[in-house]
Amino acid sequence: MTKSKLLLLRLTLAPLAIVSISAQYTYWIDQSCRRPNHHFELAFIDTQSWASLGLDWLTGTPDVLQQEAFRRLFGSGEVSFDMRIKRIVMRALDHIRKIVPEPNNDRSQANYRYYCDNDAADPNPDSTTRWKIKEDPPPARRPRDYIPQRQRPPRHDAPPDHPYQEWVDADNGMVMADMGCQKAPALQAVTFRTKRPGRSTRNQQLRATVTLCEWQLTEGFPTFESLPFVDVRDESIRFLDEFRTASAFVLLHESLHLPPKSLDDLPSPTDQGQLAYGWRNAIALSPPLKVRNPDNYAYFCLLARLAKHNWQLSALTWQAEYGAVGYPPHKAGLKMPGPESSENQGQREQSADR
Repeated sequence: MTKSKLLLLRLTLAPLAIVSISAQYTYWIDQSCRRPNHHFELAFIDTQSWASLGLDWLTGTPDVLQQEAFRRLFGSGEVSFDMRIKRIVMRALDHIRKIVPEPNNDRSQANYRYYCDNDAADPNPDSTTRWKIKEDPPPARRPRDYIPQRQRPPRHDAPPDHPYQEWVDADNGMVMADMGCQKAPALQAVTFRTKRPGRSTRNQQLRATVTLCEWQLTEGFPTFESLPFVDVRDESIRFLDEFRTASAFVLLHESLHLPPKSLDDLPSPTDQGQLAYGWRNAIALSPPLKVRNPDNYAYFCLLARLAKHNWQLSALTWQAEYGAVGYPPHKAGLKMPGPESSENQGQREQSADR
């Protein structure tokens, strides 16, 4: 075979290899997620469906909506597609949609373990909660200035360089120092990994736990269809951040924290001391960072899901920057006020408050 034919063959087969993965990853669901009126398994199926929609959007015939979504979330300027970035996004979404249940329902063999217990923790060593306070070393082995675990403050209340409490999930080999779901009432979910990314060894299983927090538990895992405004068929607009409470969005975000992708939430490019949560933070990141932020993937899949529902991102630049979406009455885009109108300014201020 000549070199030119070999090169042509490689180029022909390349797209097929973009989304290939080398290992099968499994999940296990704790009984805490199987309560009455809790639809966690439906939410998990929804999550994989969103990932498939995002992948189909990337592998199908490009359209204006898809290109604009990709440009804002993963590109820069007028560049819609960077093939290297596109492959990275495709591999991540393909991995999420191919996660399967652990065949024997064995927690110890599953890569990902899901809990719906709000990271309940109890300092009582006889407690039945999953998280227990870390045991102190024997008195003979303690430094002179040692502070017992039960006398230490939580990490977020501890002064600089002061010892803080540590909690252990012995079932999964996890240690936490920030109280997981309980550190903030607005948290939707928390992921813990066994080790830092890139430190994989043959005898160390890639595993992680994902805990759904109180807000999701109280709402019973809201689906996309359960949101009160998704069936609106008028010229009103919504904002992408209003869809963040859908369980599929939450689980997609958490899925990007899982190994082998193991992405961490990046610092906000606009709000010092905050993380890059929300649409405006996601699109404000520099292009090299966008592909490393979990929310960017979740928003791309959300826009793919909205496209199936005939919703689209506003064609007006400033409204798109706030994540304005709506049900378009015609293919030219949404009928919304122009930049020069006073009504526009009022909507701009309303968007900022969200």
